[in-house]
Amino acid sequence: MVPAMWAALMSVPGFDDVDLSSLDLAVSGGAPCPLPVIDFYQGKGLPFQEGFVMTETSPVVSILDADHVKEKPGSIGRAVFHVRARIVDDADREAAVDEVGELVLRGPNVFAGYWGLPEATAEAFRGGWFHTGDLGRMDAEGFITWSIARRT
Repeated sequence: MVPAMWAALMSVPGFDDVDLSSLDLAVSGGAPCPLPVIDFYQGKGLPFQEGFVMTETSPVVSILDADHVKEKPGSIGRAVFHVRARIVDDADREAAVDEVGELVLRGPNVFAGYWGLPEATAEAFRGGWFHTGDLGRMDAEGFITWSIARRT
């Protein structure tokens, strides 16, 4: 669910006493999740994680696992199995560690193109990589910090 939905559940009368032990994990996405929300669910024993998805990359791009969700606030985690993620500069060269650039992706989950829009598809795919238009940076451990800024 998105962070607002996780937070809304917390405000339901009696929810504090609900047994969540049958849940294997909790995943939030769509926006960075506030630490008090993460703390609440981890305090109930849930391995709370954050994920990053796009319509063009169903079902998922990256996961910020429960062990790092509080340690790496603002991160979208690491790319999942079979997904390659890079941060590139304006010339599509690999950005240095912690340098802001564009998030580009490749993998079996990446769509083939925009239906009936060959020009938009050609603009989105360069050098075999899907250019998301999202800015971010990657640290030395491969964690991606996403920025709300987008390339124009």
